Amino acid sequence: MPDWIASCWAHLRVLDPSGTDEIAAADLIGHWNPVNLCVGGIEHAELHLLYVRFISHFLADLGVTHREEPYRRLFNQGRIRAPGSDDDPQDGFGPRGPRVLAGDYLDKHGADALRLHLLFMGPPQDHVEWNEEGLRGCARFLQRTHEAILSRVGEGRFVSRNVLVAKHLLIRRVSRAIRNFRLNKAVSAFMEFVKLLRGDQLTPEEVDRQTLKTFVILLTPFAPHMAHELWEGIGEKGNLDEEAWPEHSEELLQPTDVELAVFVNEKLVDRLTVELDTPKNQIIDLALQLDSVKSITGGKPADRVVHVPDRLLKLLFSDESTTPDSAAEDPPDDSPQDSPQDSPQSSPQQA
Repeated sequence: MPDWIASCWAHLRVLDPSGTDEIAAADLIGHWNPVNLCVGGIEHAELHLLYVRFISHFLADLGVTHREEPYRRLFNQGRIRAPGSDDDPQDGFGPRGPRVLAGDYLDKHGADALRLHLLFMGPPQDHVEWNEEGLRGCARFLQRTHEAILSRVGEGRFVSRNVLVAKHLLIRRVSRAIRNFRLNKAVSAFMEFVKLLRGDQLTPEEVDRQTLKTFVILLTPFAPHMAHELWEGIGEKGNLDEEAWPEHSEELLQPTDVELAVFVNEKLVDRLTVELDTPKNQIIDLALQLDSVKSITGGKPADRVVHVPDRLLKLLFSDESTTPDSAAEDPPDDSPQDSPQDSPQSSPQQA
């Protein structure tokens, strides 16, 4: 049997490789089929994927499987092109153009830096151009990460709210990036967190050991060699690969302040920042004290108020109750005005 046709049902065979009478046991196929995710280049859409779907429909007709389609989700990754190349075939380099060989960079920069750079180059479904400068940047980032984490070992005495929020935000961003195949966003989140650790905003005492531990666990799929070294460096003895994935608290990440747009009638005049769950009456009082509002209303209370929590406050006035400054400063064009020629002038003799 040609290997290309055998690969069309390999995802079933791996469920029960020792079986001799059937592709796989029916209970295993029922439990694991269909495959949740298939990752492959777009070039497979017209070849391998077509064959796999044909075989899957054929096996469903025979009653071997209970679903015609083999995969729940298909993801096509992009290509990494050598600098100056394009997607067209090039003479002398085969159908895919000049190669970028990972082995040329492993000894120079390390596997973790190379892996991180590949993930950080852009969304995995896009074609990107190889850039060694970005690889050097990732290597420098890992060095800064190593220093930032180990320099805080044994220094933490408590965890501040700022650190706690930053940690849970990191958990959420990395977890979502993995689920959504936006792995470059996860690398960005790591970089922002390390920048926070290295900055002057946090004291050594307010970053506890649990924060460092959580960071290392999250880093493991992206830079496993560095993560295992840091795991030992912060004093952990357990198996890093068996640690549970951290979970974030949505309640903790809710903002403590909200910004409201303040309208007078239908005109946006200002924005007001208040604490979350501030009572409506207090918000109205604060809005009426804004200089931009008082210049229009003269400090008078609104005839009616429309409040959309956490979004806007609309102060509604009748035409008579508002005294906009613009009306006082800019009279209508048709108001009678004396021209210099018509205005009475008194001569010195008349005076």
